[in-house]
Amino acid sequence: MNKDNTETIEMTNIEVMISLSAPDVESQELLQAQVENLLPQIREVDGVEEANLVTVAESPDGAKGEGFIVGTIKAVVIPGSMALFNFLKERLSGNPIEITLKKTPDSQEVKIKVRSQADFDTAYEKAQEFFKS
Repeated sequence: MNKDNTETIEMTNIEVMISLSAPDVESQELLQAQVENLLPQIREVDGVEEANLVTVAESPDGAKGEGFIVGTIKAVVIPGSMALFNFLKERLSGNPIEITLKKTPDSQEVKIKVRSQADFDTAYEKAQEFFKS
């Protein structure tokens, strides 16, 4: 198989939505600053093809906000790449996080809530299972 043939094979991408939460409005500003600081670091993680703040237009039905969704990043990762989970575990362990994994183009989806170190271990296992399915 030549190089041209391998490039035509369509790979399924995995969208990872990372949502941090804040207990009150004042904390939301700090939360957004934290997310904006994390964004360039996430872009450098192995297996991450792209990462951006989530705009209101991309938000789930019923979400409110102007411009960007506070505390939310969407990344596209190579299937099977667990480096992003290792990065999140290292940087955000102990913070309440919701991670949504979505396969494109078939739209399979799984949501994982993380609140502790043990939750990250469970999230890691769920993500590995999701990548294999």
